[in-house]
Amino acid sequence: MQVIFYRQLNRLLCLELHFVIVFFLHPDAIYADNVVNSQSKRNDY
Repeated sequence: MQVIFYRQLNRLLCLELHFVIVFFLHPDAIYADNVVNSQSKRNDY
């Protein structure tokens, strides 16, 4: 019983880590892309 419980807990922790990565790192990635795009546009002019 304990092994199954730990496996389910591990699965939940992996899901939580996945959502944390998506919600916290993804906006940063979008922001970084916008910064790079704005810099490249400035360099074009």
